[in-house]
Formats: sequence, structure tokens, C-alpha cells
Amino acid sequence: MSVKMNSIDEIKSAVSSVDFKLSEMKGDMNKLSKRVLDVETSQNFISKSFDENIKVHEKTNKKIESDIKKLATECEALRNDMSFIKRDSKNFDRQKRDSVRKRSYKLKSSSISITDQYPKSVVEKRKSLIPYLKKARDADVKAVLIKDKLFIGGVLYSGGPLDVAIANAKKEKNKFSDSENVLHKSQNHDGADVMNENECWINNTCNIEIDDFVCKSIPLSRKKYKQGCGMYVMIRKILSPYVKIIDISYETLIWIRIAKELTGCESDYLIANLYIPQQNSSFYRIHNCDLFYELESRTANMNDYVQNDKLHDSILDRVGDLFTYVADEALSCRNNPDAGTNDYGTKLLNLCKSSGLRIINGRHPDGLSNDFTYSGPRDLNSAKKAYKKYECKLKRSYKRQEGYMLCKLKKDNPRKFYSLFRKKSEEM
Repeated sequence: MSVKMNSIDEIKSAVSSVDFKLSEMKGDMNKLSKRVLDVETSQNFISKSFDENIKVHEKTNKKIESDIKKLATECEALRNDMSFIKRDSKNFDRQKRDSVRKRSYKLKSSSISITDQYPKSVVEKRKSLIPYLKKARDADVKAVLIKDKLFIGGVLYSGGPLDVAIANAKKEKNKFSDSENVLHKSQNHDGADVMNENECWINNTCNIEIDDFVCKSIPLSRKKYKQGCGMYVMIRKILSPYVKIIDISYETLIWIRIAKELTGCESDYLIANLYIPQQNSSFYRIHNCDLFYELESRTANMNDYVQNDKLHDSILDRVGDLFTYVADEALSCRNNPDAGTNDYGTKLLNLCKSSGLRIINGRHPDGLSNDFTYSGPRDLNSAKKAYKKYECKLKRSYKRQEGYMLCKLKKDNPRKFYSLFRKKSEEM
């Protein structure tokens, strides 16, 4: 009996625990249903707000479209009203711009003006230079404003005292006017203004005076010169401040400078007066005379002398006193990479054979020559040809060597080879 009572109590306790759990679950269900209701309410509010916003935007878009159509209609009407207005393009030709600029004086009495268009910085710089421009022009000096630079008397004004720049411009102006007067006066005279006379047979005691001329004698100072030599330079006195002898070399070469103030050019002129002494003159035994020049001549390996020109001793004994010709007994071989000759080369070879001149290039000890000779507008010189040939050879050798190295690497260490291959592929 007691056992049955115990089982009934256990059943009651189990039922009560089940009731408690059911009540908890019922409370949770109520909470969840309440939350679901709240979510549905908020969702309805959001969707309703979206619908309202969409309607507002649609209404705004329709208003914008109507405004755009209205503006397009008004712009079209304005375009029709302004059809008579035309604008010249910015890049029209210079001739039209010059014609407009030349006719700008016709706008002098009106409120319209034509000026160049510059950036803001240039315009401000020009405004700051305009007072200096006016002062220079008031001082009767030529002043020009070009973009943002002021030129006073043809010289760029870079700051400093304006009075100094004006004074320098006036000095240059006076010099130029003086040179113009000098040229005008010299044109009134007959004959030349600067003369150089050769073969004057003069010595150090000779002194010549000629009216209206400054005379300068250049005699040969050595008594060993038996042939008549000596030079005279005569410069008209009115030009002497502008024409000067600046150097005399070997008593045969006179350098004369003509000042730019006389010619109006940007730089001075230099004139060289050269006297070549007569044949067989002792001048050539006292001074070493060499001729250096770029003749653009292709001479190949042709002889620049007469072959077999040595006379037999029996002939030299009879005619040796008549001339002083010496045969080329020990003439070194001339190395020249030219493939052939051109017209200049043939003329140079004939000149050498007839005058006794010899081509030095290609006869130095190592046998190299013409390292920098010009071949033609479409060809390289011989040095560049050799360099290109050697460069191609090195490239081929490097590629061959690199190929051998890669083949060996693939055979000895395939993993490293494929890693290097992937790396190179990514770089490419």
C-alpha cells in the first residue's frame, strides 16, 4: 500500500513540473507573438514610407522634366535671336590677326580696344612695368614691352636703377648714330676703306703715309728671305675706331676685327688676310707648314704618290742640280678601310701626286686609320661599323651562353629551373 502511495506522489510531482514548463512555454509564446506583431507593424510603416517617397520622387522628376523642356524652348528662342553673332576661332591665321591689329587705331575714339590676351600673372607683371616703359619713352629712348619683359634700348631690363638703363641706352644710341655718320662719310669717298697689300718689298725702316688712311706695315723680319715679301694694311681714318688689327702671326697672317657698332650686327666680324710666300722660299725651311683639313674624301688604298719615281743615280748626277725633288724612298704603308674612292678622293690623290703632299692619316705605327671618317648620310663611319659588328657578336655569344646555362640547370636542378622559368614569365 505504501509503495502505491509513493508512486502517486511521484506522478503528481511530475505532472506539476510539466504544468510549470507548459506555463513557461505559454509565456514565451506570448512574448514571441507580441514581437512578431511589432515587426509586422514596423514593416508596414516602412513599406508605406517607401511608397510615399517613391511618389514624391516621381512627382519631383516630372517637375524637373517639365522645367527642362521649358528651358530648352527658351534656349532655342535665344539661339534664334542671337544667330547674327559669330565668333572667330582662336587659331585663325596670322595674316588675319595682323590685319585686325593694324586697324586697331580706328577704335581710338571709342570705348573698345584690342589687346593681347595673357595669363593673370603676365598681366600683373605688365602693369608693374608700364610706369618704367613710360619713363623710358619720355627720356627719348626706345622701349618695348614684349609679354612680361621690358626692353630698353634693345637690352632686357631686369631691375635696378632705371636711370642707369636709360643712360646706357642713350650711349648705345649715340654710338649707333656715330657709326651711321661714319658709314655715310666713308661712302662719300672713292675706293676701298680697308686694304691689304702683299709683295710690298718692305723692311722695318719703311714708313708710308697716305691721306685719310692709317697705314700698318708688316715686313718679314728675317734677312734670310731673299724673295720680296712684306704686307701693308691700310684702314681709312674715319673707320679706325671700329676696325682694328688684333693679331699678326708669322708675319703672313693678319687678323682684323670689325666692330659690331659699325655693322649693326649682333657680333663683331673677324677677317683673316693670308699671304703665302713664293715657291722655294726659305720661309718653308724656317717654319714647319702642315695642312690639316676635313676633305670628305674617300681614297681607299690608292697611292698618293707616283710609283717608281726614283731616278737612277746616273740620271741624278746629270740633272740633280736642276730640281730638288726627293723620291719617297721610305714611305710607310697607308691603311684605309674605305671600300672605294669618290670624286673628292680622286682629286685629293691627284693633288698629292702633283704637289708632293702626303696623307698622314693611316700611316701611324699601329696601322689604324680613319677611325672617325664619314661615309655618307645613310651609312655609319668605320668606327661605328666595327662597334656594331662587335656588339652583335657579343649579343649572339651571350644568348648562346645563356642557353647552355639554362639547359645545364634544367638537367642538374629541374626544380630551380622551373622556379626561374615561372619568375621570368611573371615578369614578362
